Amino acid sequence: MSNKEKITVLRAKIKSKERELYRANKEMNAWSKGSARSLSNAKASNLWAETQRKEISRLKTQLIEIEKKN
Repeated sequence: MSNKEKITVLRAKIKSKERELYRANKEMNAWSKGSARSLSNAKASNLWAETQRKEISRLKTQLIEIEKKN
């Protein structure tokens, strides 16, 4: 796989994960404003969101490293 293809794939993954994270944050905010809340669900959602942020950060780092090689 060429570097340009790798860059394209990484950008697509980053965009997809950012969209997922945005949508999840939006849903969590709407859910937290509701009257029925469970702390166990909130903790799991926050853990998932933090994992997604770390994954996005890792992908961005990989993208920068590949772009530097070009």
